[in-house]
Amino acid sequence: MTASANVTEPGNPAKGERVLYLFCFAAADLAPAAPEIAGLGDLVLHRWGNLVAVCGWTEVEQWSGQQGERNLQDLQWLGPRVMRHQAVIEAAMQAAAVLPARLGTLFSSPAALDRFLTINEHIIAQFLNQARNQDEWAVKGFLDRGKAGEWLLSRLSAAQPECSEASGARYLQQRRMRAAAAKELNQWVARTLESSIDELRRHAAGFHQRAVSALAEPGAPQPVVNLAFLVARDAVDQFRRCVERANLEHREHGLELGLSGPWPPYSFCPALETPP
Repeated sequence: MTASANVTEPGNPAKGERVLYLFCFAAADLAPAAPEIAGLGDLVLHRWGNLVAVCGWTEVEQWSGQQGERNLQDLQWLGPRVMRHQAVIEAAMQAAAVLPARLGTLFSSPAALDRFLTINEHIIAQFLNQARNQDEWAVKGFLDRGKAGEWLLSRLSAAQPECSEASGARYLQQRRMRAAAAKELNQWVARTLESSIDELRRHAAGFHQRAVSALAEPGAPQPVVNLAFLVARDAVDQFRRCVERANLEHREHGLELGLSGPWPPYSFCPALETPP
């Protein structure tokens, strides 16, 4: 599940009642694109001043209570709804800046949504203005420790004169160099990533470090960094070239950056206040 706006469900609708499901907030210039996103299902574009809330109708028990808890644990039920949630947001972002909502954000009525917008209108509008013509790009770093360790060992070995003494002395020298390479590995990764990140940040309007995912299978490249950048659309080519240069320089040494996007700005959403 993706990160999103910090929104909770206002109101207390009765079982069986239909409620508003929020996909995202968007700038008002989304309205002319309504026909383009209408093909994604029965959507409601709820206008509030210069903002539009992109919503749909759903049954409250689908998302809350015991039935909701069971549904959220059922991947066959959840999967299509996650895909629809993302598809609606991504369609909207083609026409206007968006602030994505958390999966399963419900409002008991249009009036409850209006109360929420009354409190948060300024924060939402400010974010949408700042995020205009910008998208989130994800950069993940992966380290092949075996390959990187062997490269560092070969570099250290080349800098050391070969031991001409007995085999035992050569063995001890190799052990010392392997220990030195293992110690250097984490420092080299940290320096290399810091340099690459600094360069990427020069082409981004925002930067956020996210939690690194679970470790990969033994022997596979391990995730070492997980980053989100907010990048202006006219700077994407430069940003992409930075990633490519880093990979040309370091991939053969076991460190590679993966780039994905564009995404809605999930990682940069502001915290929003829920009405009392």
